Amino acid sequence: MLLAVASCGATESIALDDPPVPVSSEVPFEVAVTAATDAGWKVDVNSASTSELEEAFEAAGVANARRWAREVDEYRPYPKDPDFAKLRQELGKYNIAPEVLEAIISTLEF
Repeated sequence: MLLAVASCGATESIALDDPPVPVSSEVPFEVAVTAATDAGWKVDVNSASTSELEEAFEAAGVANARRWAREVDEYRPYPKDPDFAKLRQELGKYNIAPEVLEAIISTLEF
């Protein structure tokens, strides 16, 4: 049996016999992105250390911030592109959720 669940404007179907999803105390996506960008929390995509990337991602409410920081670091350097096309392509290989990708990009600058 499937159950439709709405989350961040998207609808997902989950099987009722799937293992339970752990409840998170993470800040909602929109609030986290707004807070991170309003606070000026941006790090340079090409020069920030992986720990700085991780901290910025955590501040934006990104789950698995450490993993995503390592992935961003792995594919450096990135060309100066306001759309972050190369980064989007590289992280897209991992089937990253669109809202997670946007939260990551909201913390980055050149």
